[in-house]
Amino acid sequence: MTLPDTSKMTSTEKYLLYENLAVQRGAARAERELAEGRRIILGIRVITNTHANDGLGLYDDRFVVLLRDTAGKHAAEFQGNTEPAAFYEDVGDARTSRNGTAVGVDVDGDGRRDLGCIPVGVYTYYKSQSKKFGDVLRSRGAITSLRDSNHDGFFDARDSVHPDLQNGLDVNDFLFHAGLPDRTGSAGCQTFPPDEYRRFWGVLEGQEEFLYVLIDAS
Repeated sequence: MTLPDTSKMTSTEKYLLYENLAVQRGAARAERELAEGRRIILGIRVITNTHANDGLGLYDDRFVVLLRDTAGKHAAEFQGNTEPAAFYEDVGDARTSRNGTAVGVDVDGDGRRDLGCIPVGVYTYYKSQSKKFGDVLRSRGAITSLRDSNHDGFFDARDSVHPDLQNGLDVNDFLFHAGLPDRTGSAGCQTFPPDEYRRFWGVLEGQEEFLYVLIDAS
């Protein structure tokens, strides 16, 4: 899986590429938001194992803020991450100083917390504040997450969920926030290198709520 190469594209060509991807997956909602002059956020995920980079995660995904207004068509690209890092995995007695606090919910009943991930789809996020992260985007309503219940670093059909633990899939704390320079700082959140996040937040300007379309890279 690779991200689109836009290095030789004009700004209009970039916009049209990303608009097509967003409208394909976001359907009428994405088209309506853009037609009415509102920014939307497109996330493009390169599927990456949670143990990549020694479990610290990689900023190998892309976010794009799209806007169509009287001044033209705009597409602002940002480096980021859409998946959790194994730094936060529940490794039980194997925990060392290289591991952070275990994060997640046990959804298969084995006694270990399972890291979560936002599935591809269409969501609504709004501006908010966090004591820990400062400026954040927060989901409007619960998101049914994926869980790495077999702890192999991927989110796929091999991960089982116990019928009595289904409610552990629903989350409302997978935010957009700044990560860290040396690791993504994500246990399921959408994160950016600190400077990229400051730039991203500036591009959002005064708009308070955003359609978020998350897709897999081709």
